[in-house]
Amino acid sequence: MQALFIPKRLRDWQPEHMRGTPRRRCHWCTSGPHRLDELVQVLESPMRFYFCKDACVLLWRQNRHDHVEWLREGAGVRAEILSRYRNAEGGGSGSGVRSVDNVEVSVQEDS
Repeated sequence: MQALFIPKRLRDWQPEHMRGTPRRRCHWCTSGPHRLDELVQVLESPMRFYFCKDACVLLWRQNRHDHVEWLREGAGVRAEILSRYRNAEGGGSGSGVRSVDNVEVSVQEDS
């Protein structure tokens, strides 16, 4: 009988709480990744959203139905898109409102 080959990444898999400190990006401004205890958690059943500060929660609640297509992307994907956009723009210093693919989002630079 042949032995089953199980890849090491699957053989040594552990749940997230056992792998180290869980980290998430802010759902609105994509800053981070931050530790979960540093983030504000909003539970909109069945989803959990994490935000870096109350201002991001307020902006998200006011604008989330206006930017549906943009917010469907994960925070990591949106962070990559915004960083490419900032680099193409030339340095990307400052903050403000920027348009990415006809979607205006509030951008806050990491400090």
